[in-house]
Amino acid sequence: MTDEATPDLYINSARFAVGVYDVLVDFGLQDPPSDPNHPPGFNQLVRIRMSPQHALVLSKALADLVFKYEQQIGKLNVPPQIFLQMGIEP
Repeated sequence: MTDEATPDLYINSARFAVGVYDVLVDFGLQDPPSDPNHPPGFNQLVRIRMSPQHALVLSKALADLVFKYEQQIGKLNVPPQIFLQMGIEP
């Protein structure tokens, strides 16, 4: 349950940083590049800090949530290039 003071944000991009003691996730909106020779802009809306242990639990919880969603609704299609740009196996 959320209260009226809790921000309700839409994001379409995230940036990650990992340190010895914490994980940082910047959530925001990525705007299309105005010039094809320049990278798209990133408007950071919020930064979340957590322990590596919390990040691991969160990643497994999200994976389980997406797995159950796909079982009920159907497979989500993501272009392999998205994963490859992030250095993740598709």
